[in-house]
Amino acid sequence: MAFTISLKSLIVTTVLASLAVVVNTAPLSRRQLGSVQCNIDRLKIVVGLQETSDAVNKLAWQVVDTAAAANVTTAQTGIHGAQLAIDGIANAVFANQTAPPELRDQVGGNFTIAADALTSINATDPALNATVTNALNLLSQASDAGNAVVQDCTA
Repeated sequence: MAFTISLKSLIVTTVLASLAVVVNTAPLSRRQLGSVQCNIDRLKIVVGLQETSDAVNKLAWQVVDTAAAANVTTAQTGIHGAQLAIDGIANAVFANQTAPPELRDQVGGNFTIAADALTSINATDPALNATVTNALNLLSQASDAGNAVVQDCTA
């Protein structure tokens, strides 16, 4: 019997193990460490954004017209910007510092950029349309996780 592990399970395990190491190496305040739900929400936004990125990168291979390609590039830029802002927030948390409030605004602004670009893709090909719809659904789930972080990770 072969033992298989999904990439998602591997990422989740690695992130949680890394979090345990970081938590043990730096004294974090309760606000920074967060509740179990807060940390689940944090993980969901990171994983959700990566899944969205994967779906949008798939779009890059599917589009054929230049307008759609430009929208895919804009969506990729928005997702990357959100990932960078989340990295900045995580760095502040692990350094036991307050994250600059503008980073949260950057996450939201970049989500909006990605969503606007994806909704601007006018797909007539059913496969392309399905990928756009999937990317939008994944982005929405990541956005919901971000809202949950704001709600659940406050003192």
